[in-house]
Amino acid sequence: MTGVPPRHSKPLQKLWLLLALPAVALDQLVKRWITQAAEARGFSPLHFPFLPGLNLTYTENTGAAFSLFRNSRWFLVAVSALAVALILFAVFKGWIQGKLGVASISCVLGGALGNLIDRAFLGYVVDMFEFTFVSFAIFNVADIFVTIGGICFCLYLLLESRKREPDAAVDENSTGQ
Repeated sequence: MTGVPPRHSKPLQKLWLLLALPAVALDQLVKRWITQAAEARGFSPLHFPFLPGLNLTYTENTGAAFSLFRNSRWFLVAVSALAVALILFAVFKGWIQGKLGVASISCVLGGALGNLIDRAFLGYVVDMFEFTFVSFAIFNVADIFVTIGGICFCLYLLLESRKREPDAAVDENSTGQ
């Protein structure tokens, strides 16, 4: 049957839960740590070398990526909640298959939940990682999970479309003969 996604296996549903929850936990732990470090300094500018090419810089981002939609807390909460709901719906419906698909969307889910928690409870997202070799947005652990998960999900979609291309050619050639 074409057009009907295969059923999603129960072990993969558990896999995405196992991957999303540690992502949220790690994100929240790092944010709490950097917030406590900033509080200890009276929230004076917290900025120090962490790794070569990377500084720790405490910031409170009231917007989305690159501070877009600054001071739009409830709009961003709603968008994040909708994204989380759509991811959960897609996973439970079995639209996302295979280890790569489920693992990548789990990373996106974990990152989205991490930033959603901040937006809903704090009114801003705590960011802390700043590259020293290029002028770029300051980001957090959740952003890392969303970015890596998004890249891997694009790879998954590309691989899935390549798997289906030969089937479509066979279906077209087999009709009427």
